[in-house]
Amino acid sequence: MARGISRQTPPDGRNNSSLLGAGSGCAGKSPRHPPWARLMAPPKMTEKHILKWVKSGVLDDTLWVSLGFASKLERLDRLHVVCAMTHDEQEAKLRMDTIYLERFDQAYSCYHGARRIDVEPDGVRVTLNAHGRKALDFREQLYFVLPKGLRGWKAAQRVFARMPKYKCGEVIEIAKLQPLTNDLGSPWPRPTGKR
Repeated sequence: MARGISRQTPPDGRNNSSLLGAGSGCAGKSPRHPPWARLMAPPKMTEKHILKWVKSGVLDDTLWVSLGFASKLERLDRLHVVCAMTHDEQEAKLRMDTIYLERFDQAYSCYHGARRIDVEPDGVRVTLNAHGRKALDFREQLYFVLPKGLRGWKAAQRVFARMPKYKCGEVIEIAKLQPLTNDLGSPWPRPTGKR
């Protein structure tokens, strides 16, 4: 029987089968889904976090960015995004030539877990594949929102911008800033300093 549907007759005297649709075969069975239900894709699961801190740098032959945030799993959570600038044959065979992601502990880490990482002016969007979702205990879509004036963001953008140059950073996409336009769609005039 469908969850939340009672066999008892409601106070108004109507039969519950009329609520489920005619011919739904409700006698002790769950109702059939309408034919159009299978055509609708489930909504993408997005997890949104506000960035608390951002750190980045270059260490030996790796580029790294760390995004700090709070989550239900860990109050001082973080996501490390690490891109190797070099890799050997064995690393390629083990699929360790892709972006490495790690949370607050190596128990929550993986290679080859990101489908796409979009670095935007207002934050970072991460799309994980099934392996990444399981290893990191995240939903498919992550959105790390950048609060105004967060220290370290400009340096992190510079490090992120270097990552796509390497095989490991193929999943990184850097958003281009659109020029400001007026209501007519033409660019605003540049200030000349004259009044």
